[in-house]
Amino acid sequence: MQYYISYFGQMKNFPPNVLPVSTVKWEQDWFRGKIPHIDELVMPDNVVYQIEQKGEMCRKNCPLKAPCLFMQEFKKYLDSLDFNQILTKLELLTLDKPNIDTIILMVYEKTDVLCAERPVFQAWFKDNGLELKEWTKPEKIKSLF
Repeated sequence: MQYYISYFGQMKNFPPNVLPVSTVKWEQDWFRGKIPHIDELVMPDNVVYQIEQKGEMCRKNCPLKAPCLFMQEFKKYLDSLDFNQILTKLELLTLDKPNIDTIILMVYEKTDVLCAERPVFQAWFKDNGLELKEWTKPEKIKSLF
């Protein structure tokens, strides 16, 4: 199985061998219930609450003091999970889909937004011996004829 990360705006470009998996807490109507998610990959309410209590919840317009408290706490949370168990859960989502050979973790933010879950997921995968690259749409090969 191959693993990538991407954002919801890219879903229209995914080939049929891809299974997008949501990692977001608040799903928008247009994709709610249409793609699977794994609860463990969503920031838990108790972690969000702790960050809010400290007055450090992400404001999405911060000057990127990376790693911010949100990113630190999310990474700490992911580190508490059994990575191999999460991979197993992800792969179990493909049991009835034999053509799937790629799982893409989905986040809201585009690639240029550094203050997001993307770098935390990438660091967590790297710490566990796998690279989580950004999925990119394959370029069309131009015919010479």
